[in-house]
Formats: sequence, structure tokens, C-alpha cells
Amino acid sequence: LYQMHPNHVWKGNKDMRLYFDQVYSKYFSKVYTDINSIPYSEYNLIIADDNRTHNGLREIYTKRHSLMVGCNHGNSDHGYSTKNVGICYDACFVFGQKESKHNFQIPGGIPCNDALSKYLDISKEHVLVIINQLGNYGQAPTGNGDYFKLFDEELFKKINLLKIQQYYNKPIVFKLKSRDDGPPLQKNIEYLHNILPQGLDYKIIVDVEDDNLLVAQSIVVIGAASAMMFKPIQLGIPTAMLKGYGQTGKFIDYPGLVEDNYDEVMQALSLPKQSNFIQETIQGGLTWNSTKYFLDYTKQLLNR
Repeated sequence: LYQMHPNHVWKGNKDMRLYFDQVYSKYFSKVYTDINSIPYSEYNLIIADDNRTHNGLREIYTKRHSLMVGCNHGNSDHGYSTKNVGICYDACFVFGQKESKHNFQIPGGIPCNDALSKYLDISKEHVLVIINQLGNYGQAPTGNGDYFKLFDEELFKKINLLKIQQYYNKPIVFKLKSRDDGPPLQKNIEYLHNILPQGLDYKIIVDVEDDNLLVAQSIVVIGAASAMMFKPIQLGIPTAMLKGYGQTGKFIDYPGLVEDNYDEVMQALSLPKQSNFIQETIQGGLTWNSTKYFLDYTKQLLNR
């Protein structure tokens, strides 16, 4: 479906579907590219890597012959894990106990983050800045009637990137997202080059095969609220999240969610590991066993 469909044009610099196929194809006996060709009666459970009504999930739900379970679409403010029950899923995996307010919300953690445990003692190579929307985007709607703040020249002046770099004495790595909307990737890269302060030691990356390694090599992380920002927090890497630049979602009670200025960013980067936040927000997030929770709940669903 959607970005995973072979007809979709990948907008990044490395087609991550090829990497996915290389690593995971051995686990699939059949792959369907048309929802009308799926023999639904042959399946005892459907798990969808989304919980929104578009991209074919509503249609699949109407055709199902079994329970259908959704998964959180990243870190969202839109309440997809409650409002779409009975529309595109019967139950929905959420990240942790903090979200699990109804019996159809299942705290399954973030299984892919379990692999972070391989990198607990890795050396720190850079300051990581995770970008949502750049200043050349125009207005970026949040979906709630207002607009995201944009990563532009004014922001980088306010947080004083040069001073941050001098403090940590590390190069800065900017992580851009492969986006289907907005300007083309090369235009985004050119824009970012043009707004960064002179003398900054940096590089820009887009698609990476191992984002766990990228995060683990960071001495600190700064950026917009997103699902990727859970990774450094789980690792105990100081993490500053800029208010208004991404969907707040599950970070509503994260103490490192700060205004876009140097002093508040540095205060956030001085916080200790947020174990209580992880315990409440990510099932298995402290013990690196979200996968076990996810699989155990899946077995229970199959046995219903």
C-alpha cells in the first residue's frame, strides 16, 4: 500500500523498499499489490502498519473475514487510535500504557527500537538535528487548524547552532525526511545549505539503512517531535524537542519539549535519562523487549 507499493515513486535518495525486501522478504510467503486480489478468508488475523482510513485500509476492513488490528501512525495529535475503531481496525496497537485508555488499545511498544540495545556503548560522533518541514515549504498544516513552525534561517539563529557545535565539539548531522509533499529533495538540500551559518561543520543525510545506529552515534539530538525522537530518549541521549515544529502527541509530558531558543535547548540537553517517561510511554522501552509484548498480544488475538 501507498509508499510500499511498487508503482509509488520514492522521493528520497535511496529507495528503502529495496533494503526492506533484501532483509525481510524471506519472512513472507505471499505479497499482494492489489487489495482486491487478497483471499481474505484464508487469514485469521490482519495487522496493518497504520491506523488511518486512507491508503486502502478502510476497504480492506470491509472485506476482512477476521479481526483487523491497526498500529500507531507515528507520533500523532489526531487520535487515530480511538476514532477509527470499527472503521479500519477492530483493535489498535499503541506505544504504551499512557495511551491505552480503552480495551481495544493494545500497548505493544515500538518493536524496531529493541535493536537500539546493540549500540549502548557505541562512541558518539555527531550532534543530530532531525528536521520536519523546511522554511521553503510554505505553510505546513498540522491538520488541527494551524500550521507547523518551519526549520528556517531564523530558527537556526535562535538556537545558535554554531555555539552548540562549539560546546560539544562535534560535527552536526541534519536528517531530512523522504517526503511526497513539498519541494523536491534536491531543492530542500540546496535550501538547507543556503540558510546554515558560515563556519558550521555539517553534513545532510536523507535515507539511511540503520537509523538506530545514526541515533546511537549522537552525543545529543535536537529536532521536531516525531516517532524517531523516542530512540535517543530510550538510549538516554540528551534530547531537545522544539515546540510547534512537529506533532506533540505522546511527548506532551516530556520535560525536554522546549521553546526554540538556545537557553531552553541547552537546559533540555542537560536533563538526565527520562526513565519514568519511557516506562509510561513505551511498553518494553526500558527493557528492550517491545517485540515480546507485541508478539504475545498478537498470539492472544489469534487465539480469540
